Amino acid sequence: MVFSIFRKQSLEQKRISTIIVSFPFLVATSVLLYRRLFLGEEQKRMPRPGEPGANMPMLSGGMGEGERGGEFGSMPEELQRRIREEEKRSGRI
Repeated sequence: MVFSIFRKQSLEQKRISTIIVSFPFLVATSVLLYRRLFLGEEQKRMPRPGEPGANMPMLSGGMGEGERGGEFGSMPEELQRRIREEEKRSGRI
């Protein structure tokens, strides 16, 4: 079993492992809260259905077909066509 390694750890080893795993989450969360509370940065939010920008296509960078000249950059034409077809099929455009 894959997790059998963790069963053989002592209590001290389990505590250290927990600290090692949880510390990056603690730091990242602290930085985000500091920015929001003390620097006044706004929380990023997803648009709700019905709001402007809520049903923007994800794969083509949020622009409709032809609105932007090189929306796919140097992507091959065939792949661009397949992406557009998939977006239309899924109802994103």
